[in-house]
Amino acid sequence: MENFRGMAIGIDGYRYWQPLQDAEANAQALYQYLSQNAQICHHQLLLLTDTSPQVEQLSTYPNRQTIQQWLDRWPNNVKLGWFVFQGYGISHQGHNYLIPIDGHPQAIPQTAIEMRSLLDTLQVKTQRLLMILNIRLINGDKGFKKRAIALAKERGIALIITVSSPQVSERLFTTALLEALRYYGYHLTLTNLEAYFRERLTPLGSPRDLSIITPMVVSPSLAAGRLPLLPFPQSEIKPSQIKVKLTPTVAQNTSVSASAPLGTLSLPSLPKSRTSVVPSPQPSPTSPTEAPVASSTSPQSKLNVKWFIWAALFSFILGFLGLIFLKLKPFQSSQQEFADQAMEENRQVLNYAKTRISVNQASRLNQAIEIVRQIEPNTPFYDEAQEHISRWSEGILEIAEGRAIQGNFSAAIAAAKLVPPDHPTFYNRAQRSIKHWQKLSK
Repeated sequence: MENFRGMAIGIDGYRYWQPLQDAEANAQALYQYLSQNAQICHHQLLLLTDTSPQVEQLSTYPNRQTIQQWLDRWPNNVKLGWFVFQGYGISHQGHNYLIPIDGHPQAIPQTAIEMRSLLDTLQVKTQRLLMILNIRLINGDKGFKKRAIALAKERGIALIITVSSPQVSERLFTTALLEALRYYGYHLTLTNLEAYFRERLTPLGSPRDLSIITPMVVSPSLAAGRLPLLPFPQSEIKPSQIKVKLTPTVAQNTSVSASAPLGTLSLPSLPKSRTSVVPSPQPSPTSPTEAPVASSTSPQSKLNVKWFIWAALFSFILGFLGLIFLKLKPFQSSQQEFADQAMEENRQVLNYAKTRISVNQASRLNQAIEIVRQIEPNTPFYDEAQEHISRWSEGILEIAEGRAIQGNFSAAIAAAKLVPPDHPTFYNRAQRSIKHWQKLSK
């Protein structure tokens, strides 16, 4: 496999912003395509989402610190690199920012990722960089898309950017991108991808929404627009590289001649059939004219009987094992159905809890915690539910502390009382803060 690196970030459960619905699933779908369909090794890919597992015992939770750590670990001299971000973006004080899961609306430069700084990190280590942005903008565009395109042209990188809205699902863009990848495969380029987007996405919206729905494709040059966006696997052999000639005649000599042309295969001659030599019957010493009596059981017939016995025994064993399998199959199927049902129910509970979250509302975070508590131990998504409870508890406490900083101690106390006792660290800190704020409010 050609030297390739890919990082896909998809965020749904924002801590201080309205949750998104499809960003995490979109990133997972692209990661799955690159690893399975494009046959790119897992160590060359990275997935950062709300629920992605650890990699090399390192967190993949998409907060600012974790994203920056993985950017610092991006290897040097990468020939082709993909950076995919699906989530919130904002234009702030003349700069574009990508919002990590812990990005704070009142501290954008300190908690978000500035695009120019991001390119400074990646371009030094990557020869050809493709940046794919599926952005839900905060407080309108305010020049985000225009500034991103200008920055890509200035830096000479490939950029695919689409700006969605609450009325248009982020999944439209990813669906079209995956269609193009499956259609063109390793021959996908920026040029034919742009044409594919125009054909597939333009009819989906009204004229007012076309600039939002149709992605913008930026190529550093005409030549770069014709370069493939996926690396060819090393195992793939082009037809022009195969030069094998099969001779239809049977060779008379099995040895390889030194003067034979390269790539020519000579089939060996067929072995001669052996002729059984049967000695002539000798006349009996007592009866010269009597012909010998043939044996009723020849060695060949004995061999056939043995093979028949072994075949019958083997068939019996197979039938017995098949009967056991048929009896166990319904039980195994019922167990699998039960496990699948539990997984689907817990996934729905978790997704519903995420929809309850609202910006800077401690009560909504508390409601989400109560919902995910329905996921019992030793069931699918339990560990993920506990992680969300921990993060949302910390989020409630941060909301309370923010209100206390503004001098609204009564609202801070009310929010702190919503911190559940599930995680003693946040709960005990909330209780101490409540006592402190009660003294200050008198």
